Amino acid sequence: MTRIVKKFGGTSLQTEERIKLAVEKVIDDLEEGNEVISVVSALGRGGDPYATDTLIELMRDVSPEIDPLKQDLMMSCGEVISASLFSHYLDVAGYDAVPMTGYQAGILTDREFGDARICEVDTGRMDEYMARGKSVVLAGFQGRTSKGEVTTLGRGGSDTTALKVGGAVNADRVEVYTDVPGVAVVDPGRVNDPPFFEAIPRDALLKLSASGSNIIHPRAVSAANEYEIPFSIKCSWGNGETLVNGRPSSERTPLGISVMSSCGLVKDPGFAQKENSECGKGSVRVVLEGDEGEFYLVREKAQSELSDFDPEPVSLVTAVSTLPDRSDDLFNRAIEVVGRANYVEKKVEPEAVQFVVKPEMESKVVRRIYDLFY
Repeated sequence: MTRIVKKFGGTSLQTEERIKLAVEKVIDDLEEGNEVISVVSALGRGGDPYATDTLIELMRDVSPEIDPLKQDLMMSCGEVISASLFSHYLDVAGYDAVPMTGYQAGILTDREFGDARICEVDTGRMDEYMARGKSVVLAGFQGRTSKGEVTTLGRGGSDTTALKVGGAVNADRVEVYTDVPGVAVVDPGRVNDPPFFEAIPRDALLKLSASGSNIIHPRAVSAANEYEIPFSIKCSWGNGETLVNGRPSSERTPLGISVMSSCGLVKDPGFAQKENSECGKGSVRVVLEGDEGEFYLVREKAQSELSDFDPEPVSLVTAVSTLPDRSDDLFNRAIEVVGRANYVEKKVEPEAVQFVVKPEMESKVVRRIYDLFY
């Protein structure tokens, strides 16, 4: 018997037709005698009746000043609706299913409302239901504090739920269903028809995600690394799949490219104290050390807090090796093709080379790296 966690995002549940396709994927595994936990996001996207953004607007229409605890409780409702509906579809098809909130599933978090981190998963109730032959449908994106307060996990929270739960229940694999056929070597919005990875190392995907790629949240990939669990990213209604594990990619896809736009570069040595005392969590990170000291890359959301330091508008273009044995050669070729005149600063790490570029050079640098390797 195989234990599988399947995560379905909002676009995978946006219409009745798509919900039925997702339910069929669960039934296929149940028919083979496998145990399945389905992790579901809220139905659809902004503007849809039960999407998270729609629920938040109900509160903002009253007042934009919202108690974070109350907002998290409201934001958790979309996933609860999805779990109830999805399990009902399974029941009607003849497969006994149990919907569970994050609270009921034993997902314990810290108290960072709106951006909570999972501290522990008590799998007892999920294990019990599966031992009785029931399929679990779990509301993603949520958990509870030690005081019993409902929390939400921030952007990509359902992906994080799926990988954390998958590791905790010793799943054989996790499948993340979305609206694209896996992980592209670069955002398809930047390059027409780029190839997709058949497989990519977890460390490489983590670097791409942390450097601007939006396919999956870095916390979810970190959870996969923590448990060394294989997972895949695939399209809910078509072909295509990227396997994420510890092995190198194919020679046909030697590296991935990610972009973080609308950043600011700060070179003031007094910035470190500002970062520690006033900046939001995750808003700033050091990008390199040069002859003049440390340089800092500031994400867009924090720049308004740092006007005193006059951040220079920049973008970050990152090329990540998916063939560890060839990284040095790949990075040297990328540096050569980009050319010194096209970047402000660069940083070479074991798994990536990063270029800090002026915003107007962003597309040119991406294109040069892409054309060299693809």
